[in-house]
Amino acid sequence: LSHTSHTPQLSVTHNFVMATQVTQVMANDPQQNTLSRTAEKLIILLDYSTGLLTRIHNCVHYRRGPVFGQLPDKLIDHLLSKKEDPTNGITKKEGFQIINMKHESLCQETQFCYNTIADILLLTNEVHPLFQ
Repeated sequence: LSHTSHTPQLSVTHNFVMATQVTQVMANDPQQNTLSRTAEKLIILLDYSTGLLTRIHNCVHYRRGPVFGQLPDKLIDHLLSKKEDPTNGITKKEGFQIINMKHESLCQETQFCYNTIADILLLTNEVHPLFQ
């Protein structure tokens, strides 16, 4: 009976010794440490980015909602142009008054894209230091 009561303690002591030996082996192997750090970084990246790719896909393939669909194609083409500031001169474009009148509805309709972009920037700021 006394032999049985010492077995769990012996097992715990044995596990501690084994864990210490494994840690010492890892500490002596720089490649193993690098792999461990890389794995940790990838887990952190996964935690931050879960669902973000789907949200990015939805924003890129966004089909015009009911309010956004009321904007004239020329106005949308102007906003989608690859200029440094595509809003420059927008007030003179046909359909701009719709943007003014429906501003709040347009913001609500496209809020998920704005939130996705904000999350991308947050992800970049949080994760970038891990990979420097």
